[in-house]
Amino acid sequence: MRDFQEKHGEGWYEKWQTEMRLIESYAFNNTEWACGLWARMAECEGDAFGFVETPGVERDVLMADICRVFERKKVVNIGPSADFSPEFITLFVDNAADEFVEFLKELI
Repeated sequence: MRDFQEKHGEGWYEKWQTEMRLIESYAFNNTEWACGLWARMAECEGDAFGFVETPGVERDVLMADICRVFERKKVVNIGPSADFSPEFITLFVDNAADEFVEFLKELI
């Protein structure tokens, strides 16, 4: 992030946010697993996804948000990023997913 900030200077954060949206869109539309993951989350009912009661977060609101975001992701394909190559994005999201799986295994 620091390199990005130095490269873009004034207004870097807005550019960063734009690039993050491009990366997210690219990853959703170009990985083998992202769309399927969102589909499975949107199809969950009841306690299927292990919802934990949290002050200020209602299950129905959360599920509505997941479904709304999933529907939006299916129609929005705004990539690619000018600053992050498709190869970098794919490597990053695949590694992040693998690392998260390992993190979850350690919790269980």
